[in-house]
Amino acid sequence: MAKRRRTPTQVHRHIEHRAAHHAHQLALGLLQLVMQPTQHAFGGAAVVVLHKVDLQAGGLIEDLLMITQIEDGKLRPRPEHTNIRDVALHAARDIDIESRVEIDPNLHVRISYHHLLQILVNYVKNAQKYGRSPVVLSAHAADQLVTIDVADAGDGVDPAFEPHLFERFSQADYRETGKVRGVGLGLSIVDALATTYGGTAGYRPNTPNGSIFYVSLPLSAGDSDSV
Repeated sequence: MAKRRRTPTQVHRHIEHRAAHHAHQLALGLLQLVMQPTQHAFGGAAVVVLHKVDLQAGGLIEDLLMITQIEDGKLRPRPEHTNIRDVALHAARDIDIESRVEIDPNLHVRISYHHLLQILVNYVKNAQKYGRSPVVLSAHAADQLVTIDVADAGDGVDPAFEPHLFERFSQADYRETGKVRGVGLGLSIVDALATTYGGTAGYRPNTPNGSIFYVSLPLSAGDSDSV
């Protein structure tokens, strides 16, 4: 009997499942090395390097597993009465350039804390990697939606690349700047999470220069519609 050929979608999904599996195995191996006593000439410095690599692999694993959930239709909303300022302050701790959080402490959205944190962490890390300080997180409410902005003062996005920003594995060409390229999953995950909660994700140029990445989400009951 002839073997059934996989469709392109099935092949793509298989590749992502295998990538997630191998990334997980890599991280476990690195973690075991980190936890073992280091007796060679590099001493503690090697442990620190391995620990950093392990943390980076862990972030990749989380992204790959999230992509798998999205592909399999298993990403489900878990709406909560989530305080935006609390999540923004948490996200800002993940970057080591100047940042400010300018968000009303009484403003809430209907999304799980963890999913909003994933969105904002992806945005602030993107600003750190491709933009310049200061990174400013702000929010405003209107028409039962809250729009959260993450702005930087970098060079902005090439207009020709803007339509592809939120596509999976899409990356701008930063070879001339010497900036490290990512995997190209972060913004596509942001877009999928926003859609899951009935919201939208997007980009607009900052003034006079830089980028603003935003997410609009449903206002949580009890908050004012003008902030």
